[in-house]
Amino acid sequence: MKRSIVALFVFALAAAASSAASADVVLLKDGTTLEGDVKRYATGYLVTQADGTVKMVEQVDVKSIEMASPAPLTTKTAQEKLDSFRRSVEYEKDIDKIIERYERFIEQNAGTVMEADARKDLAMWQQRREQGLVKFGSRWVTPAERAKLQEKAFQQAAAARRALKQGKLQEAESLINQAIAEDSQNAAAHYLRGLLHFRQDHLMPARRSFETVNQLVPNHAPTLNNLAVILAKQNQHPASLNTYDQAMTTSPRNKDLLNNVAESIYGMPDSVRDTPVWNRALRRFTEQDEDLARELEKDGIHRWGATWVTSEQLEQLKQAEREAKDKLDQLASEFDAVKVRISNIDREIDENERAMRRLETSAYVRDINGQIWQSALPPVYGQLQDDNRKLQAERSQQFVQLDKLREQAKAVNRNLPVPKYTGIQRMMDETHAPVIGPAPAPTTAPATTGTTAPVGA
Repeated sequence: MKRSIVALFVFALAAAASSAASADVVLLKDGTTLEGDVKRYATGYLVTQADGTVKMVEQVDVKSIEMASPAPLTTKTAQEKLDSFRRSVEYEKDIDKIIERYERFIEQNAGTVMEADARKDLAMWQQRREQGLVKFGSRWVTPAERAKLQEKAFQQAAAARRALKQGKLQEAESLINQAIAEDSQNAAAHYLRGLLHFRQDHLMPARRSFETVNQLVPNHAPTLNNLAVILAKQNQHPASLNTYDQAMTTSPRNKDLLNNVAESIYGMPDSVRDTPVWNRALRRFTEQDEDLARELEKDGIHRWGATWVTSEQLEQLKQAEREAKDKLDQLASEFDAVKVRISNIDREIDENERAMRRLETSAYVRDINGQIWQSALPPVYGQLQDDNRKLQAERSQQFVQLDKLREQAKAVNRNLPVPKYTGIQRMMDETHAPVIGPAPAPTTAPATTGTTAPVGA
């Protein structure tokens, strides 16, 4: 009932705002009729009559409805409708679909003031099809022209890659912008733009650039790696792990990728550990890393934390690690003790809260008139509240201590001759940009019926 009232109110407002000049006719089953502007709602109709009054009619009471013919379009309204339709086909790449949509539009609007202009548009699109034009960016050009434009954008992206590698950021940015202006689908240019933004510490623009590359070139492992790095820097750790998992699926046993995943797993916050995405990524990493380790071991290369070392280095590092083991063991013991204390604090807080609830319940009494009153809580209630405040404060301090111990353990690892983990997840640089060369120009020109130059969309 409440929903019907809300619907009635909403439709009544809409009906009152519209013109009631068009006279729809509602024939009721009792033989009477209502004239006005008819609007449908959940269980019936709203009829706005000429005097502005609105009547609600249930569908079960309606025999038939005769809708008035729509008012003729004004020149302004027709132009707005045609302009809106033109904008709707701007992003369409299939010229056959554009022609089909125009044919339907003309059929639906036959006899209106916009039909003649729509037919002119249709003739233009049919001519473009006869000329064999294809879409490039926002323009319609011949395949040969597209190949030239793609080649130009390809060369600009290649020059931008060289400038970026040399640290010439302003030059690289100018070239990247030119390449994208020439070819908005240039995946390499978008990739380079993402790297440029990242080096400028503009994380959101960098992320958007790599998301664009991911749409243009799905399952490109370096792109997925870079997205995962950015997500990690934005503290979106589950999303980062999920993206790393996709990258590992796309490019199994990729050494650089697996090094990043090792850093990610090692530095992951406790809140994300042992979640489904964590377990899935850890399982895939372990399987692929063990396979890669077996392969590299033949060449005397071994996994060392998030990097790789030679057999000679490994022996030296293990000796250094043994010397650091006592410190690590002590930190691990302190870490476990803090976690036990946090668990005990949680149990004490829970017990206090249960005791407080019992005191609150027992404080309610019924007087001789049967009314229920809450009597004063005993002093012990205040003591329990005070205890919990102190316990919560200590709990926060214990978590701070956990972070300190974790950092100390990382410092021990960083002080090894070759650190096991650096806390840095690395981007895959400009050499990994997806390179898609320009399409070859056609050897023969398409058949045409004229020599009209390409028309910009």
